[in-house]
Amino acid sequence: MDTEQIIAVINMLQKQFDIVDNTWTYFALVSMGVLGFVVNSPQVVNSVLRLAIFQVGYIAFCAGNWLKLSGSYSTLRVLSKQTFECDPGIMFCAVAKSFASGVFSAERLVTFYSSMVLIVVVGIYITYKKNKKEFLDG
Repeated sequence: MDTEQIIAVINMLQKQFDIVDNTWTYFALVSMGVLGFVVNSPQVVNSVLRLAIFQVGYIAFCAGNWLKLSGSYSTLRVLSKQTFECDPGIMFCAVAKSFASGVFSAERLVTFYSSMVLIVVVGIYITYKKNKKEFLDG
């Protein structure tokens, strides 16, 4: 790879990292919104069916978000492999490799994302139980 190709790969990596960052931000905002709604919603507190529908809706969102996120990471992994083929003597090769070194492996991504979804789903349930107890007691 020559310098122009490396610069092109760096630009593509940066665009993909921006997409990944935006997707993670969207996931975080929706997750926080879901938890915030459950905390402050008496409608969810008084119905197991509503809680289940809410959790299924959140999981459906997560499935769609996962498709976007995993596709973006796949592209990052392909681009990062290209950077490791560049000659260290060529200008910007080290920059390209440093960009590429931050890409999660597929296994790490699955583990982390699944853990985050599980934490939110369990958090919804715990919040529901706590709010239901307070609703019945108070």
